[in-house]
Amino acid sequence: MDFNGLKLAIYGDSLSTGTHGEGGYEAMLKGSLGLLETFNLSVGSSSLTKGSPGCMADLIEEGKLPETCDIILVWHGSNDWYWGVPLGKLGDREPSTFCGAISHAINTLRRELPKARIIWVNPIYRMERPDGGEKAGDAFETPNKTGSTLLDYALAIERASLLHGFPVIDMRRLSGIHACNAGYYLEDGVHPNKDGYLLIHSILENEMRRLIF
Repeated sequence: MDFNGLKLAIYGDSLSTGTHGEGGYEAMLKGSLGLLETFNLSVGSSSLTKGSPGCMADLIEEGKLPETCDIILVWHGSNDWYWGVPLGKLGDREPSTFCGAISHAINTLRRELPKARIIWVNPIYRMERPDGGEKAGDAFETPNKTGSTLLDYALAIERASLLHGFPVIDMRRLSGIHACNAGYYLEDGVHPNKDGYLLIHSILENEMRRLIF
């Protein structure tokens, strides 16, 4: 696939804003794919679901959408765990639950930008105490204040991808970041450093070339 002339929109949290790891992955991805333009609509500390400042559900309801783009990359789910938003159930449609927010985002983006290809990125490892939690731990194993782990949110994305028909880049598996090597790839147990973003960029580039044809 020739990406020259294509435009990419990015929705995410602080992992996508470019404020960590000496600029994040956006510029690297634009250069390696030869994209014409990128629109970064990511907000630090935000969730997908309603309940956090700058959440994606609010952004798209406010009409914060690119006028035109060919590919939309969504990397959300990690802060939904952190803030303890309700997980909900597959088939929910309202953005007050995580499952509902996925449906809401996919349906809105498809309606407003029907020709754009939407790709979701699953969360990576993080070691942190969630909002309202008692202690820090591996987010994929540590329950938040609603009793859900980050694994629960990641699995919800996987199930939603089957229901709605959108591809998922499983950054958790492909990056291989874990407790024993997190010091090499993460600044603080949560945000990638430069080496972490080099790894993330490589995965995003390879997977996007595989998925967009």
